[in-house]
Amino acid sequence: MINNKKDDVDTTNALSLRAEEANSDKIEIRNKVNLMLSDPDSFNKQFVLKPSVTIAITGELNAPARKLFAILYAHAFDNIAVPKHEIALPALMKALNDTIPNYERLREHLIELVETSVQWNILGKDSRRWGAAGLLASVEIDEETDLVQFAIAEQLQHPESMMPYAKLDIGLQNRLNSINSLTLYELLTDYYSLRLGKGETPWIPIPLFQRLLGTNYSDWMNIKRRLIYEPLERLKDLDFTIKVELKRRGRKVVAVKFTMKRKSAVVKPKILPRSVKEAWESLNSIERNRIQMEALKRTPINPNEEEMNKAISEIIQERYL
Repeated sequence: MINNKKDDVDTTNALSLRAEEANSDKIEIRNKVNLMLSDPDSFNKQFVLKPSVTIAITGELNAPARKLFAILYAHAFDNIAVPKHEIALPALMKALNDTIPNYERLREHLIELVETSVQWNILGKDSRRWGAAGLLASVEIDEETDLVQFAIAEQLQHPESMMPYAKLDIGLQNRLNSINSLTLYELLTDYYSLRLGKGETPWIPIPLFQRLLGTNYSDWMNIKRRLIYEPLERLKDLDFTIKVELKRRGRKVVAVKFTMKRKSAVVKPKILPRSVKEAWESLNSIERNRIQMEALKRTPINPNEEEMNKAISEIIQERYL
């Protein structure tokens, strides 16, 4: 009897210890979640460096799933080779900025990223790589702690072999609701060089262009309107201008190409000036020199002071008033 009582006490103590350990683990996880929520940089980056091979992919993914992957990849990027990553569920929803309205829809898109096999690098920008897989290897949500655990596809866990990258604006992505404009934004940004201020895509055959955007229109008018000009209209606020070129075989359009060029930077005063003098005084010396050089082009050789002032006033009125 005495031994039985001792065994019961030992069992009770062991169960109590396990419960305390489990509770301690939960508290530690909760603290980790709270820390993530108190530090926006840990889950809400402004930009994502996305491998080119994951931009030129077949278009089976819809817009929310594509945005979701960009955010998860941005969150994991600093430790991309780690097998599993964690992000707090409320933090993820906040980073998505209402792109996905509720947790149920979020789960659907997470499943989509695991189950939907996409082919990447189909334009061949990175001549070393081609592949097909789900973009996430696995995902799990702990309902008790509100932690999302996910694993990036194994093929995408090696940053040294995934270059080149495109620098994408997550906030801008969240504002693009059309899969066509979102895909085109990623594609054009991928081929645009910030250093050179210009870029161009290769000639993309129309059937391949449709695969990129996940469509299958049979007539050119729909392709031109829905896949080119409507998406470009939504991208008019980018830092570069976009020109469309078409390749024809006879009367038929067989390929499309996009060229990008940095927009001319015009420095405008933060507060709208009320006069030419006020505008002039608000400009920095570099912009003043530019205006003076432009004024010289508009005036006769060896202009007098009155002619120069008149030309400068016209330029200031055109640009700032």
